[in-house]
Amino acid sequence: MKSFSAMKHPRYITEVIEYWLNFESLCKRHCLFSESYMVYPIGQYLREMYGDKISAEYPHPILKTVKTGGGDKPRIDFVVLGDKINKEDERPIEFALENKWCSENATTIENIIKDIIRLELIAYNYNASCYFILAGKNKHLKILFKNNTYFLNISFVEGS
Repeated sequence: MKSFSAMKHPRYITEVIEYWLNFESLCKRHCLFSESYMVYPIGQYLREMYGDKISAEYPHPILKTVKTGGGDKPRIDFVVLGDKINKEDERPIEFALENKWCSENATTIENIIKDIIRLELIAYNYNASCYFILAGKNKHLKILFKNNTYFLNISFVEGS
């Protein structure tokens, strides 16, 4: 198992996703691409890097106590947990990762901002490293960001 410092090269996880999506596309499975479909390569990579320290769909430690109303409590797609300081404490979050798949109609800037705020709450309160991955077809990403006042000067990497 690698140490936590292994994430000092976060580009590796984006390469894992890129290579996996390319492989899946070559296998004619591109119609299945979604946010949940990206969980597999991300989980596999993080499991290799951090072993049992990785947890998926982890209840947000701050928002789980303030969520009211229907629906599930907010969760983080992936976290890497540190060792307990003592038996009464929860394991501290060392880093958190949210991923979002940009599709034709389902992805909104508001949902992206909510994910980023959830990550910022963890970064601020736990001094954790946090990552947000946005993937999708280039044409869908361009539509999402087109004429949007939230984002200026965004460039897109052409790919498959």
